[in-house]
Amino acid sequence: MHYINMKNKKKIYYGLDFLKFLMALLIIATHSQLLVEYNNIYHAATIIYSLAVPTFFSISTYFYAKKLLSTQTQYDAWKICKKDICRLLLLECFWLVIDLPMTWDIFFSHITNWKECVAAFLFVFPVRGLWFINALIINKIILYLFRNHLKSLSIISLIVFILFSLGYTPLLNGFSHPYHPYFNFYFHTFFCCIGALFAKYQRLLSFRIDILAIFLIVIFLWHLYNYDYAVIAWRIICPFFFMSTFLRICYTPKETIKPLFLYMRKVSILFYFLHFNFLWLYNNILNLNDISIFSFSIIRYVVILVCCFFTSIVILKIEKIKFFSFLKYSH
Repeated sequence: MHYINMKNKKKIYYGLDFLKFLMALLIIATHSQLLVEYNNIYHAATIIYSLAVPTFFSISTYFYAKKLLSTQTQYDAWKICKKDICRLLLLECFWLVIDLPMTWDIFFSHITNWKECVAAFLFVFPVRGLWFINALIINKIILYLFRNHLKSLSIISLIVFILFSLGYTPLLNGFSHPYHPYFNFYFHTFFCCIGALFAKYQRLLSFRIDILAIFLIVIFLWHLYNYDYAVIAWRIICPFFFMSTFLRICYTPKETIKPLFLYMRKVSILFYFLHFNFLWLYNNILNLNDISIFSFSIIRYVVILVCCFFTSIVILKIEKIKFFSFLKYSH
């Protein structure tokens, strides 16, 4: 691995591809409740799992913001915003159809009145996992509208994140699970701003990684001993640390392993959506948890991961066939 100075060449951030793939694995670990049988270890593991989604938002916004902030006119900025939103809407529609059986089984059993139904579509989106795309779309529109006021937007969104993390949730009073602030766009606007800040301000890469790492270890230990406020600091600092670290990895790997990074880029989003379906099948349809060996979280995690891996390979292979070209909208 080496760093390269490319003034006239397009930079390819393979480090972010790898980071996004790692975060996808952590998201699967979260929903699979990996290591839940071991109380102390699981408590420490959940602290690590909790950084996956915020970092996922930061990565997903970085390249969009880099293009958006480089535009000279309102029209060019709108073209970039519209193109990205259309891409995300196609992704959302694809998985909306695929996830219908699971959605019917999981979501509609929670609906008790029309207010909750309206709130679901406005704030959450009633399909497992699609709340992320919904939140990403809204936040990308917000970034487009306030692209010239990025610092102010970052400060306001940070305050909103802290307030809702502390339990200040007046907008959602009267709504039951799953309408937690965590599943709403405004809870993650700050993390989208982090991606945009790194896209705009190169000097953020000058942060001392070693100092950030030490600070994170202190916060981790603080959080480990049940200091509730530590989780807020943890979620704020971690995306900064990971973006600062992995954005420095801008290099040209050997030709033989380039496809591996490209694969990681594509399967990260496939892993994210596919694992919900396989986990639902595992827990509800096949009832594998009733079999002693399959009740262990490590086995559950490995089975889900293997299913996601092979399904992703199949999708990436057959999407090249004209009849199955619609599969390109799955990622």
